[in-house]
Amino acid sequence: MIVWSIIWYLIDTRGYIFPAGPVAHTHPSIYDFIISFVNNNIFNIFWFFYAIILLYVTTPILAYIAKKNVNILFYIVCLSFVSNFLITYVLSLMNQAQVFSNAAIQTNPCTSTFIGFYIMGYLIKSNYFNSKQLNIFKTLGLISICILIISDILNFSKNIGNTPYLFFYSIGVFICLKQLVEKTNWFTKHNVIIAKLSSTSLAIYIVHPLFFKIITKAFHISDPSIVHTWLVPLITYVVCALLFIIIKKFKLINTILP
Repeated sequence: MIVWSIIWYLIDTRGYIFPAGPVAHTHPSIYDFIISFVNNNIFNIFWFFYAIILLYVTTPILAYIAKKNVNILFYIVCLSFVSNFLITYVLSLMNQAQVFSNAAIQTNPCTSTFIGFYIMGYLIKSNYFNSKQLNIFKTLGLISICILIISDILNFSKNIGNTPYLFFYSIGVFICLKQLVEKTNWFTKHNVIIAKLSSTSLAIYIVHPLFFKIITKAFHISDPSIVHTWLVPLITYVVCALLFIIIKKFKLINTILP
C-alpha cells in the first residue's frame, strides 16, 4: 500500500490519469504526501486497503466474541446496519446532513461501514442462519436489485448510496454465489485456473486506471460510452492478467506486485 501510494503520488504530480482513481497533486511535498495518504487522497480506490487494515486489527476481538457468544456478532451487524445504512438513508431522503463521518482511516470498527459485511460473511459461512432466513435475505436482495435499477432509470440514484438496498443486495448476491459454488463441481475442476487468475486480481486493481488511460487513448474511446463501460474493463482484465502471470515470475516484481 505504501509503495504503490508513493508510485501513484509521483504519477499524480503530472495530473489525472483516470478521474475515478488518482487525485492530482500539482504542489507535491512530503507534508502533502502524508496528509493525502492519511485521508486516502492519493489513489482513492485504495479505500479497500484502509477497510481491510481496520478489519484485520479487529479480527482477534471478533474471533474471541465468536467463541464466547456468536449472537453478539449479529448484534454488531444490526448496529452497523442501523447507523451506516438505515439512518443515513432516512437522512438523505429528508435532505439532511450525514451524522457519521466517513474518514479514510477509520479507528472505530463498530461505526465502520465494512464491519457488517465482514461479520455477515462469517455468519453465513459458519451456518449461523437457517435455510428460511437465508431465503429471506435472498428475497430482500432481489427486491433491492430491482429498486436500485428502477432508481437509476428514474434518476433517483442520489439516494441509493449507503442504503438498506446496498446492504441486502450485497448479502443476497453472496448467498446466491456461495450456494451455486456448493452445488456444482465446476469450480473444483477448474480450481488451478481460478487460483491463477485470482492471484492477479489485486495487482489489476492497483494499476487498472493506467491501462484504462492507455486503451482509451490508443483507440480513441470516449468516456462515458457503452464501449468504455463494457469492453474496456474486459480488455484491461485479460491483458493485465496475462501480463502479471508472466512478469510475477520475476522475484523483484513479485515482491512489489501483490
